Amino acid sequence: MATRVYFEEGKSSVFAAAIDWPGWCRRAKSRDAALEALLDYQGRYAAVLSMPFKPGTFEVVGAVPGNATRTSVLRTGTRRGTMRQLLLKT
Repeated sequence: MATRVYFEEGKSSVFAAAIDWPGWCRRAKSRDAALEALLDYQGRYAAVLSMPFKPGTFEVVGAVPGNATRTSVLRTGTRRGTMRQLLLKT
């Protein structure tokens, strides 16, 4: 089963975030680097879960613009409505 991922893009960085696994997101300078960082972080994320973690392959479902406050300070800022739109596309 694929893990749905979206990008949140700021001026100088991009977040890749897993929709179905809250808190599993990583930041980098490009989309590819953000996906690679997310993959690299998989083991650390799995270590804190109290349930089996088998994310499968990534399926990119969309991208949203970030904002200066959130995207540049290591946290995603996607609003609930934007997330709903991404989920409805899949």
